[in-house]
Amino acid sequence: MIILGDLNAKNTMWHCSNTDTKGEVLGNIVCEFNWHILNSPKHTYIRGNSVLDLTICSNPIRNFFHSHEVLDFKISDHQPTLTTFNNINSELQMFHFKKTDWNRFSMSLANLEPKSINLNTIEDIDHELADIIATINSSIQNCTSTTTFKCKASQPKPIPKHLISDIKLKHQIKRLKQELNSPYINKLYNMLNNRIRKQISYIKETKLKSEINDLSKFKQNESWCWDALKKFDQSLNSNSINVKSFKVKSATGQFYENDKILANEFGKTLIKFSIPTHR
Repeated sequence: MIILGDLNAKNTMWHCSNTDTKGEVLGNIVCEFNWHILNSPKHTYIRGNSVLDLTICSNPIRNFFHSHEVLDFKISDHQPTLTTFNNINSELQMFHFKKTDWNRFSMSLANLEPKSINLNTIEDIDHELADIIATINSSIQNCTSTTTFKCKASQPKPIPKHLISDIKLKHQIKRLKQELNSPYINKLYNMLNNRIRKQISYIKETKLKSEINDLSKFKQNESWCWDALKKFDQSLNSNSINVKSFKVKSATGQFYENDKILANEFGKTLIKFSIPTHR
């Protein structure tokens, strides 16, 4: 998703000198949906020395962002902007997803007919070990199904069935909402939309907790530990662009302009709690 235009909203998040009501609302929306402001610090509205002409994109599109430029053409009191994206590929990619039914796997091993084994030599042991490994691998292969699908995402993630059902129901209700324009349908649509968003947030939170839990068991000689660290690092890198989007308000309701002022205020508050109240 890409949004471009004069949104007439000021916020220090996108290099304005102050934040107005519209800018605060838009800033909350940007943070809530994990969008990205791509503007450079240069003002687009010369008369007001503000950045009003914004370029906003969704998180997947952010990976293709190359540059943002405010052009020096005097066509109005707003300067034109040029946003460049590289290598945007809308073609569907093919993915193969394998899933193993472990209950079926356990039953297949439990139903194997017992056989008498004579282990008299090292060769007998090696032969029996190879036979056990072959049996296990064969059972896994028989209990594993492969699903092939296409999508535009570079790293698709599985979605729970109950969430897919809710999303399909949301699309159906949306069509009714457009046809009937009923307040009850609108209320039902909003309730379902909020439930879907909460479920997505829960899935993301659970995934993060799982990754942190894996890192707590880190061992240098285990390859899966390094894989977990790599995934966690990629997750941090993909979300690092959002760090600058979050601002802290003071007691007066104003945003702190820079990290130095915020750090000084934090230090003053910390001193208050550190000074003993009695001797």
